[in-house]
Formats: sequence, structure tokens, C-alpha cells
Amino acid sequence: MSQMVGKIGRLVWNDCKMTDLDHEKQTLVEIAVILTDKDLNIIAEGPDIVINQPEEVLDNMEDWSRKTFAENGLLSKIRESKIDMKQAEDMDSFMCRLENSFVGMLSYLHERDSTPSTWFGERKPP
Repeated sequence: MSQMVGKIGRLVWNDCKMTDLDHEKQTLVEIAVILTDKDLNIIAEGPDIVINQPEEVLDNMEDWSRKTFAENGLLSKIRESKIDMKQAEDMDSFMCRLENSFVGMLSYLHERDSTPSTWFGERKPP
């Protein structure tokens, strides 16, 4: 990853909130994206999108998620949101508006482990 940051000079920070930690059961309820340079200066911020989910999905939410999202207010925001999953896909339009190097980085990340622990392990202090 450090080689890719050196070539492109950009990092993509993607924050997703899910209903469950099990990838086969989880449903996306919030997504946000920030693009930074290699020194972590913000270049662009995408929208922070809270996605409305039917009560059936919320009723099947993992206990930890239900408790945490109720405490931090996200559960109410999910119920109040007017944005459905299809509309949330507009996040793609934000990504497409960024410079071409960003698209190149997405292609690079597609086949690699891009977990934050991997990124931090390879980053060196400025």
C-alpha cells in the first residue's frame, strides 16, 4: 500500500455501519467516504449517508448494533431517513467526480487487503 500511496498520494477512508458483524447477515445502514493525501489532509468529503431500512431488518439487528445505534442516535436516524439503498448508491457519483488517480486507486484496492490495520502498518511518519 505504501508504494501505491507514493504513486498516487491519496488515501480513501470508507466508514460503513452495518446491522451485524456477520457478513452474511449484515445490512448497510450508514456510509461515509473521505479522500485524504498521504499526510492525511482532507482533499474531499463525500456525503454521510444514513440509509432507511424496514423494521424487519432492524428487528433482526445484532444486539450490540441495536444497543449502540440506539445510544448514539443512529437507530432513530435510520428510521427517519428518506434515503433507500438505491439512492445511497449515489455515493458512486461522488467517487466518479474525483480525479482520475482516485479511479486508479480503486482498481488497485479491488484485489488487495485494504483494511486500516494494513494501511497503518505500512505507513511511515512524515
